[in-house]
Amino acid sequence: MSARLLIIDDDQDIRVFLSIALSAAGYEVSACARLPLPAEAPTPDLALVDLLDQGAPLKASALAALVARGCPVLLISGLQPDDPRVRAALSQGAVGFLQKPFTLDLLRARVEAALKGR
Repeated sequence: MSARLLIIDDDQDIRVFLSIALSAAGYEVSACARLPLPAEAPTPDLALVDLLDQGAPLKASALAALVARGCPVLLISGLQPDDPRVRAALSQGAVGFLQKPFTLDLLRARVEAALKGR
């Protein structure tokens, strides 16, 4: 069974692009615009979460809810890696950070590494 990935990004073009690219790499992909997930939604094997939602930082409670469900979170954002919002999200349990723009090779490598660390 392939790993289930969830892409959470407020930009529809990015959701579609990442969904196509990761599906082509053999993953089962679903996508949505924002958190939180409904309680009855299955927990993905990995969530790729945009740190900014229409310019506002991701709410710590939304990130904490994913982490509490046992879902590794890989942050994606155009923010700099040393931005306090990135550091805060990493300290709250995110397993990594990928700065936009990124190559598909780097994306696949980070996804694979995050899944191996699960």
